[in-house]
Amino acid sequence: MPTPVDPLALFDAALNALNAEDWRGAAQLCDPVSLRAFKRQLLERFTPDRPPRELTIEDLLRHTPDKPRQVAEYELAQHRRRADPRRRIEEELPGVPSVDDLQQLDAVDVFARWLDGRKTGR
Repeated sequence: MPTPVDPLALFDAALNALNAEDWRGAAQLCDPVSLRAFKRQLLERFTPDRPPRELTIEDLLRHTPDKPRQVAEYELAQHRRRADPRRRIEEELPGVPSVDDLQQLDAVDVFARWLDGRKTGR
């Protein structure tokens, strides 16, 4: 998809692509340097230099000592499920099951997958 030079034409093209759920077409209208930076930031987020400190039941109970232990255990299980990197990648980037797969995609595809993950109703 050629990038329109006229700002209004670019806006219309982007809006039309988004409305049609043409995520790749919308991504192709974006600045390539910005898309590469976006991909780099996602990779950094999904592959931190050091793993985050593991949350414990004691951490939860320290902040809310009157909370029943069973409630804290449930909340901790939910937190761990949401924090799982594989789950986070799949939620944010549909069809991308791992960091290795994310690395293999070009920046346009990464942004297109990210846009797809923003659809309402997910």
